[in-house]
Amino acid sequence: MLPTVLARSEVDELLSCTPNLKHRTFLSTLYACGMRFSEAAHLRIADIDSARMQIHITHGKGAKARMVPLSPRLLTELRRYWKQYKPTDLLFPGNSATKTYADATIRKVMKHAAEKAGIRKRVY
Repeated sequence: MLPTVLARSEVDELLSCTPNLKHRTFLSTLYACGMRFSEAAHLRIADIDSARMQIHITHGKGAKARMVPLSPRLLTELRRYWKQYKPTDLLFPGNSATKTYADATIRKVMKHAAEKAGIRKRVY
């Protein structure tokens, strides 16, 4: 079975219905880089290479590392996020600076934003 793909306008609407900057930046990172949740949750500040416009994913599926392109739009969002939250190691820390972001939190955020945006497709 093929995954559900959102149209660009649906993604924009989903993001606009996510008012929390941390949640919106996390979702933007997932979408812009085609990352899995666990990959984004394990991102560290040092993984962002703004000079080469790349993100180094170190916790990929099968323990494989890879590089993905970093769009200028995402870089702007990441900078805005960093200025507000000032993470020190993990880019998206959970309840403490050393714990990764909980997937239950972001799943609830995505579901709520999809409902608010009127998206009837399965968003995950």
